[in-house]
Parts: sequence; structure tokens; C-alpha cells
Amino acid sequence: MSEEASKEFNELTTCQNCGKADPNLSRIDSGLKLTLTKMGRADIPLDVCAACMKELRGSASLGAQLQAKEELKANHAGKLWKTRVGLVKQGRLFLQRGDYSQSAVSYEKYLKILAVVTKKKGRNELDPKDFNDQPKEITIISSVLWDLMLIYDANAKFGGKQTETAELLSKFLRFSPVYNSIIRRAEKEVRKSKNPQAFMHLLRLCDVHASRCFIANESFGSRIHPTVITLCQFRDVVLRQSPMGRQFIAWYYRTSPTWAEWLKKHPHLKTVLRPVLRGVGILLQTIFRLPVRPIS
Repeated sequence: MSEEASKEFNELTTCQNCGKADPNLSRIDSGLKLTLTKMGRADIPLDVCAACMKELRGSASLGAQLQAKEELKANHAGKLWKTRVGLVKQGRLFLQRGDYSQSAVSYEKYLKILAVVTKKKGRNELDPKDFNDQPKEITIISSVLWDLMLIYDANAKFGGKQTETAELLSKFLRFSPVYNSIIRRAEKEVRKSKNPQAFMHLLRLCDVHASRCFIANESFGSRIHPTVITLCQFRDVVLRQSPMGRQFIAWYYRTSPTWAEWLKKHPHLKTVLRPVLRGVGILLQTIFRLPVRPIS
């Protein structure tokens, strides 16, 4: 046998997957090839031995099962999202019609579904961290909780529920672009609501969450300035998650009040510090992909 013929014979009797010699190779059919391609395999062999064919078919079968499960999971998540959106729309429609009890039922069902999805025991255990990749949902939750506060304000017997709602709202509100709007409305409700204590409680909780960025607060003159909110988000979402970050927060709380007082005595320096802090806020927002964009 010539060298060229020998080379061709070896190519025809060598498994293109494992490289072993086998005169009884099998050609991979188009169906298996398509499945392997969908799984992300680029170097699909043409002719393989019996052992490799069995392995590839098994891999393709497992891959198809996993893909089917992922598709089923995605479809389920999509249906749950549609159900949640439907409940929120229904709740708002009832609210517009003045049917407060039905509105509350729809909203509470929405929160109950969220608790199930995030594997929480109840709506009061909902946590903004579970929605870091879903800033839109955080805004919807904040709006729903605010509506519930107004609904529960209609009857004194719901005072406890209203307070619980205020506490949950304070957790989500600081990560939402509706922060400014709801804070202003809460300040008005303190003067005209039937249960002003609940709205005062909300304002106090929001103040606790946001008021300790001393230097940023002093520089911008507001605890609800977009850059202040971003820095507080960085504190809560990033720094609080590590021992070193928590040590930095503790050190900042000890030392920054002195710096803030110094800024009060030298107000002209605020104009220099503001663009620096604003740039830091934008940088942190970009690098750490904080839950929400800065509030406008």
C-alpha cells in the first residue's frame, strides 16, 4: 500500500472524536449534529466509533432535557410576570374606581406571589436584594406599597397593617426612582391623613437609611439628591456585603461628621467637591451596576 493510500485509510478508520483506530466508524446524522450545535459544540466530528457515538447521543439527550427544563422555567417565569403585572393593573383600576378593598386584595396577591417566587415566608420578608437585576420590579413594589398605605389609612383597624407596609416600603423606596415623589407625598399625608403616625414612621425610616452620608449630604444640601442616593446604594448593596466594607462604613461614620462640620464653615469648597462626588457616583453606578439609575 502506498504512503498516500495508507494515509487515506488511516483517516477513514480513525475516530474523529477520540482518535482511536476503528474500521467500523459511524457517520453522525444531521439530527444529532443539529442538537450538538444547539448545545454550543463547534468541532462536531463526521465519523466516530461506537463508544463515542453512544457518548455523543447521551450528551445530546441530556442537553435536550436541560434545554427543555430551561425553556419550561423561562415560560413559567414569563407567566408569573404576566400574572403579577395583571394583578397590579387590576389593583390600580379598582383604586381609580374607589373600590379600595378589592384594590388591596389585588395588591396583596401580587406581593404574595413575589414572596413565593423569592421563597420567602411572607410579604414582610421581601428584600430588595432579591430584585437587584430587576429594577423595574423594585419600582412597581414601591408604588404598590405606597398605594396600600393610602388604602389602609381609610380605616383605623388597619393601622398595624399600614405600619408594616411603611416598614417594607422604606426598604424598597431608597432603591427606586420614585423616591423623591413618594417622600414629598408622605410629607403631605402627615398633615392630612387619618393615621399620620404611619407616614411619620415611613419618613423616619427613610431618613435613617439615607441620612448618614454626612459629607455628600452637606455638599449637595439634600439627603435625596441623586448622587447622595447613589452613594447610599453603594454603601448598602456593595460595602455592607463584606467585613472590610463594613469596617470602612464604621470608620466613615466615626470621622465624617467632623468633615461635614468643616464643610459648613467653608461653604465655597462645596462647589469644588460636588463635581468630584458626582463623578464618583457615576463611576460606582457603572462599575457595580447598582440596582437603579440615579434619581432625576
